[in-house]
Amino acid sequence: MDFLLTLHSHLRHLIFLMGGIATILALITFLRKGVFTSWMRIAIKSYVYLLTLQVVIGLIHLFGRWSTSGVELRHRLEHAFLMLVMVGVAHYGLKYLRTPGPLGPRNVFLVMLTTLILIVLGIAILPTGRVLLGMS
Repeated sequence: MDFLLTLHSHLRHLIFLMGGIATILALITFLRKGVFTSWMRIAIKSYVYLLTLQVVIGLIHLFGRWSTSGVELRHRLEHAFLMLVMVGVAHYGLKYLRTPGPLGPRNVFLVMLTTLILIVLGIAILPTGRVLLGMS
């Protein structure tokens, strides 16, 4: 279980990197009023599937250490719920990748930005999360 926690913790750096890339690609495409190229779609889908992997690892870790009681369990359940909402939003946003016109890139940009905000909020819920994000 410690391996899963370490993997879950360190994977967040790659997620922020991929999320930043996906958000910037969507913003550039939206501002240029263009369409997503195949490599842009692959980059954005990779980010969403990496988020899904992160949530699955987190859920395995959560259920593996369910015996923890009290405030720590409450924080972890809130974190898990918010991350499930985030991954649902991310998958919902994939349907806009092939939408023609400026509507698709705009919606993908807003979804990618929303996922990054939800990730920061989800990490901040955890007692140690504020330290990880440099908030305290």
